[in-house]
Amino acid sequence: MAGTIYTVICTDAEPGIQWQCELLEHTWRHVGQPGELLRLVATGPDDPLPQHTWMRVVRTPPSNVYPDTGDEYAPYNRLYSFASWLRAERPEGTVLVLDPDMVFRAPLDVHVTEGRPIAQRWVDFGTGRWLADNLGLEHGRLQPATWPMAIHTSDLARLLPHWIERTAECRRVLERWESDMFALVVAAADLGMRFSLDTTCAWMNWPETEVRSAPLLHYCQPVEGHAGETVWYKRDYRPWDDGFDPQAARLDYCRELLEIVRAYAQARNEG
Repeated sequence: MAGTIYTVICTDAEPGIQWQCELLEHTWRHVGQPGELLRLVATGPDDPLPQHTWMRVVRTPPSNVYPDTGDEYAPYNRLYSFASWLRAERPEGTVLVLDPDMVFRAPLDVHVTEGRPIAQRWVDFGTGRWLADNLGLEHGRLQPATWPMAIHTSDLARLLPHWIERTAECRRVLERWESDMFALVVAAADLGMRFSLDTTCAWMNWPETEVRSAPLLHYCQPVEGHAGETVWYKRDYRPWDDGFDPQAARLDYCRELLEIVRAYAQARNEG
């Protein structure tokens, strides 16, 4: 039996993230992505939970501080939320790890078995030598892996303690906002966990030749116009504004992202 595909995002309960989660939920439903969609929300026991139509919301304890050092870093919430969910529900199957600022353009029907995870190839990761040198590792052990990541529940449970520890180390040594991303690469190497690197997601503004066929789009960075100018950015976006021109985007998949956003905004505005 293949098991369930759990498409999972981790957030807190801040209202500003709600529109991204709703947009992801809409595209998950629109493309017919199989399995279950979950939002793990790190918030206090008495705080109200966000509401969704198709996405199941699961409360997890808020924990954005690494206890050994007191380091405060929001991505810890993702890691501790995953650990809490795995302990509480004991799911079995494939976990598709996403960010809330991702949308589906096509379904990603992928079932993985233990020891055979799949990850998006980190296009601009480089050789990894600088990361290995800073952490005292052999750079040949590091894979340029990032999310979306499809991983079996048992492998995720095994990975998380190392991912948390390596995140704290990367925070201390590298002082980079992407510390949890680098920590995933290092934690997987610690365990000898090897990913099959695939094209699952286009991160703004990766080269079109690398990611044009990706079933997911990640609007983590500004959408660039033909002269390199910013034509749309999630941090400036007011839901559900539809007064922007998708054709102003330089890359085809960025235009498609803006068309998805605008079509959903128009549907919301029409009631």
